[in-house]
Amino acid sequence: MVEQFSEVSQHWLRFAKSSLIAAKTLTPVEGMRLEEICFLLQQSVEKSLKTVLVYHGINPQKTHNMSFLLNEIKNLTDIPEWMTDVLELQDFAVRDRYPGVSEELSDIEELEGLKILAQDVFDWAQELISK
Repeated sequence: MVEQFSEVSQHWLRFAKSSLIAAKTLTPVEGMRLEEICFLLQQSVEKSLKTVLVYHGINPQKTHNMSFLLNEIKNLTDIPEWMTDVLELQDFAVRDRYPGVSEELSDIEELEGLKILAQDVFDWAQELISK
């Protein structure tokens, strides 16, 4: 890893952290769709994954495709088995942001689980680029 990649990856990680903090700070209230929070969680995970790519000197594609990002990372480093769970967040990038496309999320427990997942991905990326 070259020093310049480390600096840029830290920048990406700050963006991931910001989205994660925003998602964790939002409190669902009546009239608010849980998908709004899930979108921020998805963004945090996507930016965390792209952080790892940048750390390895790869300029990440402008994509929300988590499968693609995970496959790119698998070519560079080992990933934890649980990491495939991030695919649950993929649809929140685009599809779930428009009416009538999918069923709305209504389970607060599921939302809390997604928050934990996003935090785990962020922590993994942060640890990886700190080595």
